[in-house]
Amino acid sequence: MADMQREIDICIELIEDTLGQEYDAGEDTKTLITEIPGKIPQGSFVALRAQSESGTHYVNMRRPDIKSFLLRLAANGPTCMETYDGIKYRFTIENMSRESTANNIG
Repeated sequence: MADMQREIDICIELIEDTLGQEYDAGEDTKTLITEIPGKIPQGSFVALRAQSESGTHYVNMRRPDIKSFLLRLAANGPTCMETYDGIKYRFTIENMSRESTANNIG
């Protein structure tokens, strides 16, 4: 149980801290998301993966609704995957004691 809570905390930290640092208010905040799973962003131990259900999308990662969605997803831990506006999102734990998860999030 303690390991799961640690993973949840790391996922939440990625959204609260890393996302804000990578997508500064003064910078272009749109992220290209395709049908090929990709990491957007990545911390030391966790990555947020995104995959379009169809076509290519540009997503503004600073939108409050997306941040709220990602924080809710992070609170469920790295094993959960959910879709928002045609994009599948999933956290993957990397470089920790348990094995990294597969690249394909679907």
